[in-house]
Amino acid sequence: RSPSIEPTVSYNTEQEFIPDAIAYQDGSLEGAGLARFEEALLTSRKWRETFIRFQNRSYQFVEIERGRVLKPRSAQMAKSLNKRILWLSALGGLLAAACVVLAFLAGVLGGEDEKTDFVITHARQAVWSGELPISDRYLIPEKTYSLQTGAFRLRLPTGAVVSFEAPASFVIRSTDTLELIEGKIAARLPNEESRLTVVSDGMKVTDLGTAFGLSALPGGQTVVSVFEGKVSLDNLENRFDQALTLPAGVSVVADAFAPIPVDQEIFDSSQYTNIWPLTVGIDEASSLVEFVPPGPLTDLDDLRSDQRLFILPEKLDVRLTQTIEADFSPKTKSWPRSGVESVKLAAGTSIRSYLFFFSPETVLQNEFHRLRGSVTFSEPVLGIILDGEELGKTDGLLGLESLDYHPRKSRGLEEKSNGSNRLPGDMISFSENGKELFFDLNVGRSVDNFRVLVAAD
Repeated sequence: RSPSIEPTVSYNTEQEFIPDAIAYQDGSLEGAGLARFEEALLTSRKWRETFIRFQNRSYQFVEIERGRVLKPRSAQMAKSLNKRILWLSALGGLLAAACVVLAFLAGVLGGEDEKTDFVITHARQAVWSGELPISDRYLIPEKTYSLQTGAFRLRLPTGAVVSFEAPASFVIRSTDTLELIEGKIAARLPNEESRLTVVSDGMKVTDLGTAFGLSALPGGQTVVSVFEGKVSLDNLENRFDQALTLPAGVSVVADAFAPIPVDQEIFDSSQYTNIWPLTVGIDEASSLVEFVPPGPLTDLDDLRSDQRLFILPEKLDVRLTQTIEADFSPKTKSWPRSGVESVKLAAGTSIRSYLFFFSPETVLQNEFHRLRGSVTFSEPVLGIILDGEELGKTDGLLGLESLDYHPRKSRGLEEKSNGSNRLPGDMISFSENGKELFFDLNVGRSVDNFRVLVAAD
């Protein structure tokens, strides 16, 4: 492009872009229009990908035209047809070459973006307005994204995991900093190297490890709830002598411009119930599955239901300090019909641990329930522990240190009918990829537990 010709503003819609793509293809695009088009291809992955799709469609049309069987009625018509076929063949070759060049440009120019990409690892019925994720998966800094409906999980280059629930509006400021304009998020830092700072309405929240929730309210207030570990809360206007450190189990309302910028309130994490599972690596679950709300928990007996199976995220993204033996793995496909093949997970294996448990609210002699459903994890299951004694042995290694698990031999699952209470046996199976777990449990007046060990991301 001639350096004296300045491009006009880039394209806003495909309706603006396609006419220039057609003119560019036939060589009639000139001057400022050509400069604008080339600038769009060089600086925007979105328009490069749009042009590649357009070229592919054009090439498909060429192939259709070239392959038609025509019967010319005269020698003159045959000659004309041959010229047309030669022209289409040449155009097809040019279009194919253009696709290769554009694909190369997309790879070379886009490769730098991918190294610092913010990656959407899972989305639930997400609908966006304004800026759209690249290929439905990648977000880039300094653009305002608005989520209208649904939810999604985002992985930052620093390793931090953040889940958003609509309506939400936000901007990525750097590799470890987000600005939340509106909405709520739940965040988790998988390891000590992970970093995350969230700016909202004049307040700055820095995660010191390992999990918190944040809501940006329309009135300019920010609600911060600490689930695990600690967070640092600071004011961008330097109204604090030093940053405040908030421990787990604390919720505060922060207003950067109020006379008292921080007001502590009763801890409540219930508003994050929908996105907490995403944050801890669970993509989907049946309606009868109930997730333990994020935050401090001291006694499993505090959670009871006759119609729900609870899931408690335990130690996540930890490296095993010793070899442990699980009762079976997805290689078995189905338990107990396929038999049980135990599996050993070696010391050094990185895993996530989830405790599934049924704890009846009504304890009656002849009260029975059947719980059937499924849970889909973000990574494959490595093994399941369902024997009562083995569960007790791994409570200290994989469970939450502050929690009383009330260990008992009878807390595991039963593979066959129990004669004393006439309950049928329990069943567990897996999808082909090992990420989806199906359960069919027959429960009564006793507690049922099993522990699922999943590969860490």
